Amino acid sequence: MVLIRWEGLTRIQRLMRRSAAYADVFGPRHGERTRSQDDVLADLADFCGATKPALRGDSQGRGDPMKTGVAIGRQEVFFRICEIARISPAQIQGYFEAAMRPNNETEESGDA
Repeated sequence: MVLIRWEGLTRIQRLMRRSAAYADVFGPRHGERTRSQDDVLADLADFCGATKPALRGDSQGRGDPMKTGVAIGRQEVFFRICEIARISPAQIQGYFEAAMRPNNETEESGDA
């Protein structure tokens, strides 16, 4: 595994390198994201609870600050990825809709 070397880079150089790295992983290929990229982003939207309120409760229905803090952190990660990868609000909505489908069903029938 190669670690990113930040030493000696200016802040602008670090931001540009980070942006390019996110684009490489999450950015569109030939104008569109791949099916795998869409699947990963929809899974992240679901895992990060991006479609749900961040407030989490305990077994008695009271607000739980620890669970709420974890939920907020997960949501921040998802939205950071979307921001840096320049994913539009309309595309984010599509990932929300995919994350909310029962059993993460795909739009096309017969997909595994």
